[in-house]
This record gives sequence, C-alpha cells and structure tokens, in this order.
Amino acid sequence: MNELIFRQAETKDIDNLVKLRFAYVNADYGEIDAETETALRTQLEEYFPAHLDKDIFGFLCFDGDKAVSMVLLYIMDKPAFVTTPSGRSGTLLSVVTLPEYRKRGIAGKLVKMALEKAKQLGADFVELQATADGAPLYKKIGFKDKESHYTPMIYKLNGLE
Repeated sequence: MNELIFRQAETKDIDNLVKLRFAYVNADYGEIDAETETALRTQLEEYFPAHLDKDIFGFLCFDGDKAVSMVLLYIMDKPAFVTTPSGRSGTLLSVVTLPEYRKRGIAGKLVKMALEKAKQLGADFVELQATADGAPLYKKIGFKDKESHYTPMIYKLNGLE
C-alpha cells in the first residue's frame, strides 16, 4: 500500500466520482439491473461536470492512482429561516470506502475535509442520512441525532417506488 493521498476532487476525477458513487449504490442497495445502471451512469456523467465545485464538492482518498474512498458535499441555498439564517446548508452524500480500506480513519478524514469546506462556504449546518454502520463514526466526529417537530414526508413522482 502506498501513502494515502487526501484531496478535493477536480474535473479530472469525474470517472473516480462515478465509480465510487456506484460502489456506494452497490453497498447500500446491492447489485442493480443493467438498465438502472445505464440510466444512473448517464445522469452522473452529465451531473458531475455541470455541478462540481458549484453546489457539489467531492473529497477523495487515493492509494497510488486508485481512488479508495469518497465523500460528497452538496451545498444548498434557500430562503433564510430560524435554523438557517444564512440560507445555506450542506448535506453529505455517498460516504464510501472500499471494503479493504475500511477501519483506517479514511472516511473520518474525508468527512472532516467536507465539514471544513462547508464552513468556508458559510453553511449553517451539515446533515446526512447515516447507515447503522456509519452512525458511530459520525457521532464520534460530532454529528447529533436530528430532532424535529416536523414529520418527514415524501411524494414520489415518475412512478418511483
């Protein structure tokens, strides 16, 4: 194993962002069918060039030339509110580390890099949806269980289940 390199993603890293997004999807949902994979790949290959370093920021860890871990930070601007006086907040997405690199502190370092970027961008908070495996890491970093007097709800469009 080489010395691990941690850095913010650049345009040249889009293929790695797509690959690791699929690693996350497969870890979270299992194998997906070819039609869904093609649709996701097409969207991701269009999305990242249009959004990278605008409202989505990627953080990667490399072992040599191999991308082994990723965190995505999505920054949203919306009207100011009591809990978001700046109107700016962040969401962490696709926190993923390849299985053979887990339990080495890699994801924690990338999450901290993303939190620092969110702070630089003026976000009032950063949130995420934690898996059971990931929750202890996030709590160790300082994330708290989200409490709200609102009821989370969703209305699905386009026949999505």
